Amino acid sequence: ATRRPTATATPTQGAPFALTSQATFCDPARQGLLQVWLKNASGQPAPGVELIITWFSGEEHFFTGFKNEISPGYADFVLTSQIEYALSLSGGNTRLTGLTAPACNGDDGQPYPGAIVLEFKQP
Repeated sequence: ATRRPTATATPTQGAPFALTSQATFCDPARQGLLQVWLKNASGQPAPGVELIITWFSGEEHFFTGFKNEISPGYADFVLTSQIEYALSLSGGNTRLTGLTAPACNGDDGQPYPGAIVLEFKQP
């Protein structure tokens, strides 16, 4: 008897993520840090989601779930001052443009790039 191939179930991405919160802040310990927090429709952290950040001269891919000590639904990327970025997730169905690290000044008066926190949730 010849075995027939069987279909293998693969997980689906689900609905695209929607931005629920965006904030900027100045913290010398987190200079230029883009922090992304993802939750699925059940409100649980969403690990293994690919994030694509682009800018005029480049592109970088990174994923949630590599910093489980923070959260399985967390990912971060270091931004460069005065560069505008765009972030895509959910296979390109969710895109956020115009991301620029805020200008901050340290206690010594020296400028440094601030941080951005983005929170997304699947509906």
